[in-house]
Amino acid sequence: MIQQYPESYDGWLISKGGIVSKVGESSFVITSMDRDVRYNFVIDSKEEVYLGDSVEVLGTFRSPNKITPDKMIVVRAQSGKMVYVRSLIGLLILVIVFFRSWKFNHKGFVFIPRRV
Repeated sequence: MIQQYPESYDGWLISKGGIVSKVGESSFVITSMDRDVRYNFVIDSKEEVYLGDSVEVLGTFRSPNKITPDKMIVVRAQSGKMVYVRSLIGLLILVIVFFRSWKFNHKGFVFIPRRV
């Protein structure tokens, strides 16, 4: 709705989120989805962001597609990948602890407790 009539929303406090698609010196562009339509918003901020970062912005809308941020939350694209790395490390520790207490019997295809 805001992209169809941007001049009627000029000066409104809005909240938008999206993925960083372009980075400039004093601004960056986020791509946001609304009802299966992509919108690009220019964010006037010198905040250090990188392509692929997820950004939530609360700020003043300026026609036609600029937002002057009051508050911003930036989630680095790398932090999403680190979830998988931590999960793999945790899984490895779990497997080591499990096989210290249990052993696999090939004849019956069962796990049996190790004797202490």
